[in-house]
Amino acid sequence: MQVLRVEHRDFELFIDSAKYTENVRRAEKKQVLVTGYDWTGSSGIPEKIYVSQPDGTEKAAGKSEDAPVVFFENTAYDFMLTFRDRSVVKNARVFSLLKETNGSFVFRNGNLYGGLNFGNDIGKSQLEFRYEINGEACSFILWFEVFPVKLDYKNDLKSILQDIEEEYPKYVLDYLRKTYLNFREQPCDATGPEVIWWNIFRSIQSGFLQACKRILTHPSRRLLECTEYKRAARIRRFSPAQEEEYAIYREDEKHLYRCSSQNLSADTTENRFLKYVLGRVTGRYLLLEKRIQGKYKKKLSGEAVLEMKRPERY
Repeated sequence: MQVLRVEHRDFELFIDSAKYTENVRRAEKKQVLVTGYDWTGSSGIPEKIYVSQPDGTEKAAGKSEDAPVVFFENTAYDFMLTFRDRSVVKNARVFSLLKETNGSFVFRNGNLYGGLNFGNDIGKSQLEFRYEINGEACSFILWFEVFPVKLDYKNDLKSILQDIEEEYPKYVLDYLRKTYLNFREQPCDATGPEVIWWNIFRSIQSGFLQACKRILTHPSRRLLECTEYKRAARIRRFSPAQEEEYAIYREDEKHLYRCSSQNLSADTTENRFLKYVLGRVTGRYLLLEKRIQGKYKKKLSGEAVLEMKRPERY
């Protein structure tokens, strides 16, 4: 059964699912099946999106307006993107950060075919279609939500994730890598950006600290030319150019002679970059410390708080 259709200047996109009616029947017992769709394209002409309803009719969906849910967990979806002028289209593909998504689509005879199953990755997701028309790069991005069948997505899921995050933060991180659910740029909930950063950074922390110690012990150096102006009495050995200059200004004791020398300096691009990185990492640590103490103050022992405040940690 066709569940979603997109009319675009360059193509038509059809999405089918054999389990749509069954999923709607099961999911509507747990929740209100209302969502919103959003999209953007490079054509400059407004696209039209039509979403199927349980009674088999189609409903035009506006951007971010209430519309029926068509994407569910553990459900196979077939995609067919048919270009209006197949002779001018090249290199059509789906772009995604996930390898399995990119490998699920094939471009053949002017059409892009593929299939997806979102598994248990419920939450906000997107699909980006990229292609070339007469050598010009074009794209179309569709944002949507994948709903669970046995769970109240809007009310129950957030509390479940918060409970898991307190005990197993890595599981929530893995979940957030695949979906955008609960992820915001501002630290407004339990799964803040500092916590996510720490889960990623701590796997390389040991190697990072060892590399920093090596650089601090043996910093990068380079020869820099230094210029000074001295009186003749303070110059140990005259260069040929200074001898000629001295012959002219022999009688002037206050005359200053230009002296150049090369000295090793630690003020290099590499060392400045290390200083910058250490500053940013320290700032992240301090934000994480503040966040942990604010949220888990009652659960932290006095020893743990003192350990966090040791200056050697930074």
